[in-house]
Amino acid sequence: MKKRILSILLTLCMMLCLTPISVFAEEVGTEGSAAIQLGADALSVLSKNVNTATAPTVYFGQNHENNPAAWRVIGYDGSGVTSSKGDITLLAAGAMGVIPFVDTILNNEYAPSNLKTAIDALAEKLTTEENAAVKKRTLTSGSYNGENTDCVAGAQVDNAVFWPLSTAEAFAVNQDLRIADPEHPSWASSYWWLRSPGDVDYAAAAVRGNGDVSYDGEDVIIMLSGVRPAFSLKSSSVLFTSAAVGGKPDGGLTPISEYTGNEWKLTLNDSDRNGFLVTLRFYSENTVRFDYKGAKTGANEYISAMVINGETVKYYGRLKNVSETGMENGNLTLTLPVAVDVEKGDRLFVFNEQCNGDRKTDYASDLLELPLKSVGSNTPRLRINAETGEWEVSYDE
Repeated sequence: MKKRILSILLTLCMMLCLTPISVFAEEVGTEGSAAIQLGADALSVLSKNVNTATAPTVYFGQNHENNPAAWRVIGYDGSGVTSSKGDITLLAAGAMGVIPFVDTILNNEYAPSNLKTAIDALAEKLTTEENAAVKKRTLTSGSYNGENTDCVAGAQVDNAVFWPLSTAEAFAVNQDLRIADPEHPSWASSYWWLRSPGDVDYAAAAVRGNGDVSYDGEDVIIMLSGVRPAFSLKSSSVLFTSAAVGGKPDGGLTPISEYTGNEWKLTLNDSDRNGFLVTLRFYSENTVRFDYKGAKTGANEYISAMVINGETVKYYGRLKNVSETGMENGNLTLTLPVAVDVEKGDRLFVFNEQCNGDRKTDYASDLLELPLKSVGSNTPRLRINAETGEWEVSYDE
């Protein structure tokens, strides 16, 4: 009874100051990094910042207000929280809504809860390509086990796209990252539900505004707390990563700038674009002419190019907007920057991409090389191996 009274008082206090939270960006450091990077390496910051106060922020999908959703990297390639080889674990940067765990049913089962309904609604906002990039998860059933509780009460949940952390997983998250809104720790949006049961049927585990894990649980009906899901992203789905704002310069081939921020957006590999092909027609000094076919057309669709040396992106440019039907096939003449040096390993890649603006996910075909050195009659296609996560080159006729 005492516990329920305290919960009521806390809830009443927090209801007086409900408000959306802000997302706080962290700085990578004075050394900076490239504003466009192949694959998902930018998200790990060489793995040193995963699950720390300076963990990268990634934009993916939409939040409850239909704005680009911000997430923090808490696991990478087997390190950090609930991560395995080849995937990245991301935790919502802040609350995406504030709800009671349930409305009327006085138990802490996750499957019929408001929490699951709210989280599933967020997952439904993903595009088809974003959904395909998410590694689905089974949330196993079990019972309360103190700080080590790692389950849901009631029925098991299969194929979860987004999911709340368990008590055990929450304890593994860096304390700074557990604090949803450091400037307003007493607000309801600063508290957030976990999927694990508390020590009684009417209590579910939660994280408090100061980052402490309430593993004995909070009242499932009276307590209002935030919705803060997590998910696993397949590293092999990330073609390249760019600064969340202004990372992809508009226009022709432009040198990649240094980026000292810590907010990123993703360009996902879109398998529906595998029919995109290019053929080199002419190359002399710094002039390249090529044909392309099989491009997707429509709003925000482009033929783009990169100059890459090893795994370093040196130049990026959107060469042509292919917005209208009938522009699926065509040709382009490209002037390379004077600094491009084929003899020292610079390579030109062309691709078909959809650019959706700052903080929004983009989609692209494989990177197709226009071989400025003879490599045979086939077109080299640069892609990430889905099993190993390594870059490899295959060849198309």
